Amino acid sequence: MLIRSLRRYDGKCVRINDRYGGVYEGNCERLSPDYCLHEFGRDEEALQIVNFIFYRSYIDTIKILEDNGGPWGAFSAPYGQIELVNAADGPSFVEDVLECEDNVHIMRMLHCIESFFNTGDRPGVSFETAEKPAFTPDKEWWEGTLKAVKKLVRYTDDDAIRAEAQRIIKKGELS
Repeated sequence: MLIRSLRRYDGKCVRINDRYGGVYEGNCERLSPDYCLHEFGRDEEALQIVNFIFYRSYIDTIKILEDNGGPWGAFSAPYGQIELVNAADGPSFVEDVLECEDNVHIMRMLHCIESFFNTGDRPGVSFETAEKPAFTPDKEWWEGTLKAVKKLVRYTDDDAIRAEAQRIIKKGELS
């Protein structure tokens, strides 16, 4: 699929399939080639979903997602690759998502964290590769992640996010 411009995807919820086989869903913002050159040293248009940058040349396919009336709105699951990769990269990346200005992505990160509590290991979606083996949280990850969730409770104005975060904190304190 030849993508000429990413303008039409700005501010939309999208599913991106990258040229490496990754599938990512999220609310995106278009980044102009000038902005990308200034900020990242690459003169190419891109889309940003939370803290992920997808350059046009790395996008295999892209689709605008519509609210399908399901439990997760436009999304296919309560969380996905973006949340899993951020979780595996450590508590500071979890905190990056929890501090973003998109409540949908904050809630998706909370669902991902809760899934780790419920399974004690890996949530249902895998992103294991030869370069990056499956992630299993350790004590340091749990402590850092709970610290980030507690910080979220202090600063969020959203009652649903606060309630979900408090449930996770309670689970963490019981384990």
